[in-house]
Amino acid sequence: RGCAAGGMTLAMRASSAVRLSLPTAHRSASNRAPPAGRPSGPRTQVASLRPRGISILRSHRRSPRADRRGDVAVAHAAAATATAANIVPEIAIALSLGYLVASFVAFWWGASHPRSAAATFLRSPLPLVPLCVAYLALLCASWSPDTLSLMMPGSLAEGLATGQPQFFPRLDGIMTLLSRRVTAASAWLHIACINFFVGRFAATRAAELRMPVAHTLLLTAVTGPIGLLSHWITQELHRARARRRKATTASETSPALRLVVGVNGGGILPEKRPYGEGYGRGYGW
Repeated sequence: RGCAAGGMTLAMRASSAVRLSLPTAHRSASNRAPPAGRPSGPRTQVASLRPRGISILRSHRRSPRADRRGDVAVAHAAAATATAANIVPEIAIALSLGYLVASFVAFWWGASHPRSAAATFLRSPLPLVPLCVAYLALLCASWSPDTLSLMMPGSLAEGLATGQPQFFPRLDGIMTLLSRRVTAASAWLHIACINFFVGRFAATRAAELRMPVAHTLLLTAVTGPIGLLSHWITQELHRARARRRKATTASETSPALRLVVGVNGGGILPEKRPYGEGYGRGYGW
C-alpha cells in the first residue's frame, strides 16, 4: 500500500510538471519563424518585427532606380524652363505688336468719328495698362544680379581714386543685356509702351484740331520719335493754314471804306450799314 501511494504521488507530480511546461512550449513555438510557404499569422508577425531605428534607416535609403528617376525629372524640368524662356518672349512680342496695330487703327477711326466706340477707346487711359503690365512682368523675369552693374557700371571707390565719373551707361553693358532673350523682349515692350503713348497723344490732338493723323500713327507704330516729330510738323502746318484761312475770311467780311468830304476836311471812313439792316440781323432776319 505504501508503494502504491508513493507511485501515485510521483505520477501526480509528473502530470503537473507536464501541464506547467505546455504554455512555455506553446509560447516558444509561437515565437519561431513560420515554415516556408505558410502565411504569417498575428503571432508570427510579432516575431518578424525589427527594431524601429533599423527600419527607419532602411526606409530612407534610395535605390539607384529612384535616383535615376529623380535625375530624369530634374532634366525634364530644366528643359521645360528653357523652352518657356524661349517661347514666352516670342509670344509677348507677337501679342504686343498685334495689340499696338489694332489700337492704332482704333485711334485713327476714333479721331475721324468722335461719336464712335473707337473715340471712347481713344479718350480712355486704360488701353495702356496691358502693355505696362506685360512690360513689368518681363522686366521682373529678366532681372538678374548683374543687371544693375551692366546698366550702370562703376564703383564709388574707383571714382574717388581716379576722379572719373562712374555709374554711367556704356554700350558694352547694354549690348550684353540685350543679348538675353527675355531682356530684349522687355526692351521691345518698353518701346511699345512709349509708341502707344505717343500715338494716343497724337490721335487725341488730331481729334481736337480736326487734322489728319493717319501718317503720324503709321510712323509712330514703327518709330515713336519720328512719329512725334511728324505730329508736331502736321500740327504747325494745320495751325498756319487755319490762321491764313481766318485772315482771308476777315478780309472778305470787313466793312468797305468810303471817301467822306466834310466841311472841315475829308478822310477815309468805314462804310456803315443802315440801322435797320443791323437790327434785323440781330434778330436773325
